[in-house]
Amino acid sequence: MNAPTFPREVADKIFWINQCMGAGDADTPFHLHLSLFLLKGDNATMLVDTSMQALWPSIERQLDEALGGRPLDYLFVTHPELPHSAALPLHLEKFPEMQVVGDMRDYHMFFPDYVDRFHHKVPGDTMDLGDLQVTFLDGHIKDLPGTLWAYESTRQAMFVCDGFSFTHDSPVALDSQGLPVGHDFDDDDEEAPYHMPGDCALVSSEIATGVDVDKAAFLLRRALYWARFVDADKLFGDVEEVMFNTMPTKLICPSHGNVIDNLDVVTPVIKQSHVRAYAAATSDKKPGLAAPR
Repeated sequence: MNAPTFPREVADKIFWINQCMGAGDADTPFHLHLSLFLLKGDNATMLVDTSMQALWPSIERQLDEALGGRPLDYLFVTHPELPHSAALPLHLEKFPEMQVVGDMRDYHMFFPDYVDRFHHKVPGDTMDLGDLQVTFLDGHIKDLPGTLWAYESTRQAMFVCDGFSFTHDSPVALDSQGLPVGHDFDDDDEEAPYHMPGDCALVSSEIATGVDVDKAAFLLRRALYWARFVDADKLFGDVEEVMFNTMPTKLICPSHGNVIDNLDVVTPVIKQSHVRAYAAATSDKKPGLAAPR
């Protein structure tokens, strides 16, 4: 089977767009997803997040391919952190009729020339894209106070931005030097891959080694400092209530991790990464703080 590439249609009319970034150091290199998602409804299209301006050439190419000649009608920015909103002006210039939706409380200060195209949304608001139906909800695992998630009910897909994040590397066997077995690389080749082409575009059930709790915990400790002060059982009780009851979910689409299609396997791993962060907090922490709102 050929390795999947981006853009990848992970559910009918839902496309995964991504440009990974290398991070870490020479001893522990890893790849980090910076993903966007295009919802291509019969009546309207919506993109979730913007990515970084430096990645625009790749993002623009993938977006054009996924749109297939259609315009982009809406752009949902989950929150105003750079990986999620930095390229907003590029999208606004490329699609002059496009409207921006989300928690827009601060965007008039960042982008004052575009305020007439900003539309504030709150949890419970909905958007009809035709055969796709989007509901906005509070981000249970959030980076900033105004973080919103979104749920598409017909495909049962949840868009969680910084939630359910994990890094990724090679699912293939590595030799003693950390290189893929069966591949001939020079000993001094600094460009030798730490994962193979196509690994980035795998959904979670296709990752041979599964999702590693260490990789999830590593990223969580660096990205969401508050996690060490929040009881993981309470937090994930709320998350699981939403995903398994209120808004039954088959597909989790994170910004910084492979798309998750086996929730029963991966959700406990992500929960465990939060358990570790909470347990590792200093002994004088205030226990049981609620997740930030």
